[in-house]
Amino acid sequence: MNVTGKTRDFQRHYQGSAASISKMVVSVVIIFITVTILVLTLAYFQAEITNAVRAYIRSEGLWAKSQKDAIIALQRYARTGNENHFAVFQDSTHTAQGVQAALVALQSSPRDVQKAYQGFIQGRNSKEDAEALIWLFVWFHDYQYMREAISVWQQTDNLLIALEELGESLHKAQLANDKQKIVRLLSQLNKLNAEFAKLEDQFSSILSKGGVQVKKSIMLVSFILLMVMLGLVLKYSHKVIRLIEQKEKKLLISENRFKSLFYSDIVAVFEWHLDGRIFDANNAFLDMIGYEREELVNSRISWRELTPDAGEERDRQAIKEIQEKGFCMPFEKQYIHKSGRTVSILLGAALLGGETQKGIAFAIDLTDKKKAEENVRLLASVFNSTSNAVIITDKDFKVVSVNQTYQQQTGYSEEQIVDQLVPFLSSSVISDRKREVILNQLNLNSHYQHDISYLGVAGKEMASMLTINEINDDNGVVTHYAFILTDISELKEMEEKLKKLAHYDLLTGLANRKLFNDRVKKALQRAKRNKSTLALLFLDLDGFKPVNDQYGHDMGDKLLTQVARRLKESVRENDSVARFGGDEFVILLEGLDYAQAAGNVARKLIENLNRPFFVDNICLKLGCSIGISLYPDDSDELEALIRFGDIAMYAAKSSGRNRYYYFNPKLDSFGDNGSSSEISDPPSSS
Repeated sequence: MNVTGKTRDFQRHYQGSAASISKMVVSVVIIFITVTILVLTLAYFQAEITNAVRAYIRSEGLWAKSQKDAIIALQRYARTGNENHFAVFQDSTHTAQGVQAALVALQSSPRDVQKAYQGFIQGRNSKEDAEALIWLFVWFHDYQYMREAISVWQQTDNLLIALEELGESLHKAQLANDKQKIVRLLSQLNKLNAEFAKLEDQFSSILSKGGVQVKKSIMLVSFILLMVMLGLVLKYSHKVIRLIEQKEKKLLISENRFKSLFYSDIVAVFEWHLDGRIFDANNAFLDMIGYEREELVNSRISWRELTPDAGEERDRQAIKEIQEKGFCMPFEKQYIHKSGRTVSILLGAALLGGETQKGIAFAIDLTDKKKAEENVRLLASVFNSTSNAVIITDKDFKVVSVNQTYQQQTGYSEEQIVDQLVPFLSSSVISDRKREVILNQLNLNSHYQHDISYLGVAGKEMASMLTINEINDDNGVVTHYAFILTDISELKEMEEKLKKLAHYDLLTGLANRKLFNDRVKKALQRAKRNKSTLALLFLDLDGFKPVNDQYGHDMGDKLLTQVARRLKESVRENDSVARFGGDEFVILLEGLDYAQAAGNVARKLIENLNRPFFVDNICLKLGCSIGISLYPDDSDELEALIRFGDIAMYAAKSSGRNRYYYFNPKLDSFGDNGSSSEISDPPSSS
């Protein structure tokens, strides 16, 4: 059964009462139209009256302004004698004369409407206002308030004539330079101005009262007509409603619901038969399956043929449920689109009342929902499978979600961190100033990126690149933030390794020549600033070559490692020890109170290196020769201090070894005195 068929049943069911209902409805409509016309007529009439009253008040205002302007101009002329002011006076009185002429024309017999119109235009009224003024006078000239208002206005005629005569007299007095007469005429002018003001107030008051009275009268008539109409409408409506409620309530409600659903195209609706035929369908269903309405009319669409083979069993279950209950619960299935693709839908169906083979079905297209679910699934998979740690927060930086990588790296579960302030903006992690920098960057660029370190599982420090991005809604409003942590630990380790390769000796871990030179340069700057003493100790091992030759380079490397450890243990923590290559070492001593302190350290170094070394259970003995150069005694240049220390070291080695020498400019050649184990003091020249 289609929608039109239902409508025909409705019409046959109520055919007997249609005539009486129509008569009542026609009566109500006639009454409504009649009263509406009357009310609209009254409303139009009231609008015209209001507009005309407004025009009269405005015209009176223009007239009053012109006479005020005339009086002011005349006063200025009396004081200055400027003819321009007298011209303004004449122009202003000309305006007032126009209104005066219009009123005379309207009261003449026969009434001269054209002359009145020209007079109002001369009085600087607009064309519309001039027509409204004439209309009000024609229709209401016998109205009490109108007669009183016009009477007051006419009283100003004599005043206007007096003003013109006064102006002429003042003009003559000014030309004759009669000061006394000018003063007397000014006094008369002030009195005339007061009389004008009094009449203007009376006119405005009378016209306002008249307008209010007309408005009240029209409103009263309108109200009475509306009440009459309302009473009649209520009377007939009550009868109509009772009749309709008795005859059509159930069917009408049902049909309206179906029509709303059918024609809204919010839900796909179609009428079906068990054999597969589709009798009728709305546009939403046709759009869903890709067919045209002509194909539906020609019975070329069958819901059974639209169903893939895999869905036939589920359809049989639904048909069985419909035959048992009269309806089936909504279930998901697929239809084959005209293009060949499948369309996922949610389908529900029910039999029409009294039918066993035909029914109504609704369908909701789930294609977008399925795509959205698939996208969500893919996003969730990417979110949790990415090697980067990801945190999603709300606009206030409170955690909404974290992925598995973050949980694995930090040891925090999602439940522990959700609804908490994101750790990287917490006051316990960063300073207020740093947080302000991050927030400013986000506000400015919608993006922030910087390297950070944070504690992972078991307190392990992890180096990461933190990237913060805004997430906006369709209107561009920030709703969330994404914190992405890219692990750069390996990169940092590589940087550290490269740094060590560039600045440290690979065998001993001591500073290399480049790093040591940088440290000495900075130390010299501090020494100059603090006016302190600085010393470089050049140390060359005695007896190392025989060990290398006898036991091999591996044994030599191990021995050098132990030597480096003893050297570091022999100096202060803030002193620097470097290996320049082979068995040569250099030590930087800062903040010495006196030069002899360097000799004390050198003596300690010799003593510590004279103690036996044990490498792979082999006892080895070494000695060393040390050369000392001082700042500021010897030089304030890095290259010179290094060269002088080297010279002093060779002097010590040549004079018997296991000795230390301070640099002396006289040390320009040395003899080979053989090796010695004793520690000697520096020469007195040092």
